[in-house]
Amino acid sequence: MRLSTVSIPVLFAAVPSNGIIRVSDATINIDAEEQKRLLQAPSPSLLEEILLTDIFGDELLDDPNCVCNPSSASGTFDYTFTLSPPYFDDQYIPQEQLLFLAQMEHIDDDPSKSWKIRIGTGGNIYSYVGPLGETMPPNRKAENYMVDEVWQNVAVNSALNNGEHGPYFIHQAGIYQKDSPRSDMPYFFSPNVVHWCDGAGRECRFASWGQHAHVPTKYVSKALYINRYRDCGDGVLEATTGIHNFDNNMASDVADYVIENDTPVRFNYMSFPWFGVNNKVYRDVLISDSTSDEYITKWPNPFFGADPLKELRTTKGYSMFAEFRRERSEFVLPGTIVDPAAVQPDFIMGVVGQRNGQDVSCLPFKFHSVNYQTYMLRCRLDTTIKYTKPCRGCDLTLTNTRTQQSIDVINVEHWSWYNSGLDMYELYIAPKSGQVSNRFTWTTYDATFAEEVAAGVNAVLAVGDEFVVSWTDSGIEDDENHVLAFVHGNDPEITYAQNGELEQYWGGWAKLHYGDANSFERKFMVFNEVQYIWMDPGATFGRKQYIITGKNISDAGLTAQSWVNEAIQDFSQIGDLPSTQIDVVMNQAGTHYGVALGGNECTGSAVCTGSSTPRYDPVKKFTIPHFEIICGNQVYFGPDLYHFAPYDTTTEYQYSYVCDESDYTIRPQIRLIGYFPDGDCSAFESLSFDDSYCSSEVTPSDVPSLSPHSLCPVSSPTSSPTSLLTEKQSPNPSSLPSIEHSTYPSPKPTLTSSLLPTIVHSTSPSASSSFLPSKVHSEQPSLTPTNVHSTSPTSSFSIVPSAEHSTGPSFNPTATPSFTPSKQHSIGPTSSVSSIPSVKETSNPTSML
Repeated sequence: MRLSTVSIPVLFAAVPSNGIIRVSDATINIDAEEQKRLLQAPSPSLLEEILLTDIFGDELLDDPNCVCNPSSASGTFDYTFTLSPPYFDDQYIPQEQLLFLAQMEHIDDDPSKSWKIRIGTGGNIYSYVGPLGETMPPNRKAENYMVDEVWQNVAVNSALNNGEHGPYFIHQAGIYQKDSPRSDMPYFFSPNVVHWCDGAGRECRFASWGQHAHVPTKYVSKALYINRYRDCGDGVLEATTGIHNFDNNMASDVADYVIENDTPVRFNYMSFPWFGVNNKVYRDVLISDSTSDEYITKWPNPFFGADPLKELRTTKGYSMFAEFRRERSEFVLPGTIVDPAAVQPDFIMGVVGQRNGQDVSCLPFKFHSVNYQTYMLRCRLDTTIKYTKPCRGCDLTLTNTRTQQSIDVINVEHWSWYNSGLDMYELYIAPKSGQVSNRFTWTTYDATFAEEVAAGVNAVLAVGDEFVVSWTDSGIEDDENHVLAFVHGNDPEITYAQNGELEQYWGGWAKLHYGDANSFERKFMVFNEVQYIWMDPGATFGRKQYIITGKNISDAGLTAQSWVNEAIQDFSQIGDLPSTQIDVVMNQAGTHYGVALGGNECTGSAVCTGSSTPRYDPVKKFTIPHFEIICGNQVYFGPDLYHFAPYDTTTEYQYSYVCDESDYTIRPQIRLIGYFPDGDCSAFESLSFDDSYCSSEVTPSDVPSLSPHSLCPVSSPTSSPTSLLTEKQSPNPSSLPSIEHSTYPSPKPTLTSSLLPTIVHSTSPSASSSFLPSKVHSEQPSLTPTNVHSTSPTSSFSIVPSAEHSTGPSFNPTATPSFTPSKQHSIGPTSSVSSIPSVKETSNPTSML
């Protein structure tokens, strides 16, 4: 049989180890059999795709209205697994290299709607670059690098957190660097256990092992964080986040643990998410109000923890951060807080010293400059009133009442400090002109620049001049303000049906908790969404939310409002999530193992069967995640994430971030393989994972996934065919045939032939013949004959006779004679004469000669 040759456009979008993903228009030629083989071969990331599809469940992945449709999204999209300049901070490049996992970028025709995010190994966003530049705080607080002032989720057990063994805070981002030398460089961030990206779908997904932030700790972490980020276009980033609690107290790895085995560990207080912005990039916080068209906003912003928490349900489902509004109240000393006892000093400049033989009011002050990382001055006030309270991070303007000239100030450490050694009262300020981007030390302090900053202030506020204080006027009207909106949604009560009974897994209305960190150096405006969900072991909880960048406060609010209904949350118990069978198969030599997916066969010497999501286990309640863990030249496969971690029998400390007590520079590398019954895979513990083993034997499953792979139809074909079926027809047929048959017939025939026939016949005939004949005859005759004969006769004759004879007789004779006689005689005589006499005689004589 001659094989036809087809030309396939190849779109390279598989996930590489590095490099930006872009579409190529390269074309290769392969024959039809090779094409079929390639389409059935597994994608290199098929295991990762399955693990990061099933765990989200139908609700969080579903987009029934196709509101976020990447195929029609504006602008362009890129992602990469390579870190390249510009870095977050040039003085912390080695640290960022350890942290970085992936970058996603949307470039829009409207610059106010472009964004670029960087994702850390924890799957959390640590950098968001929008139209105003970097949105995140500078992350320069000692021992806190990129584990606090980022966008992440946090899980807490309140009882344990307030108990005898110390804090119980599981950060998605990682541990504080407070356990020297164990936590010194290389820093340990929450390790990524699986990741997967799809360029055509404009999305990336991640799963990570969350860490107890406060180290050292006696607790172990059994929190699996999951994230999905999707570019919806028009400045909209969809952020789906979730957590799975796999703290199974019946598992074998909970020995040597301060919590008794019969105590289930519930997550009941969660920051979902812990969010925030640089308060020098977005200065104003606007909370939508369900009872009004006005926003709830304050200036100055309250300190974090000063205001009561606000219930999510009392908002319209979104909050916003604005660039720098003009609406400012009158300045009242000290600025950031209300102090009824405040007594304002006389703001009259005195003589602090001399420069070039002239009396001056301000001189550089090195100590505060190094401390706050901006060039600060001490200025003498002609007053006898002491008032030391600060106004840290305040944008203020000091205006000379005589000349009306002014200077802008970005930090006030003391309004009037009494210097007993010099018997004078001093004002400590940071002029905006002294702000620098690079860090400096006592040694690298630039004295010349410091003198220039002081000279600029002395030129405006001379000795004897009086000044008044006001909030700085940005000059930016509301319709010119850049805005970052966070669509958190309203807070529905969660109930769960089990055994016909509704059980509540909701401990109270979710609340917003926001405020300034009150630190000039941190520059952190905290925005914390608190969820009171009862996350018992085996449960999975997730939320789908949206982050939107744009311009004009009014327009941004309308845009955010239009996405509120898309923000949802979902709660799943054991066995609720879609699941794909995963078999871990040992090779014949007993040295490695691979995985077979969906029940497909793979030959090996031993098999351990699990799934892509946690399932019910009659012995130990539920299946638990198993990982490949590499520590230097050591390898382990199993559920014990602390297999290589040292355990101090005296202090009972657990060191998840150490896997070799003799070398703290070695950090564990972890990969999720699937969820298996505890103890079933013990024979594989010392073996290493071989990606290629079993992969060539993986074929599509006979049963389609419960969840569709393509949520919305795409305007162009994906780089490789999906192994899962879509529920919506594509607007244009793909250039490659599907691996699997469709569940339902297409309303229109495809442009190219199918490799495999459908189980259900088409409603109308195809325009071209099939590669293989149908097992079931069509209701209507084909427009053109097939190139190969049918396995069984059709119930109606063809318009054009077949080129080859049928294997069985026709039910009805054809209207035209055959080209060649059939090998078997007809059941009844034909109505016309054959051009060639039959080889065998018929059972009934023909009516014509």
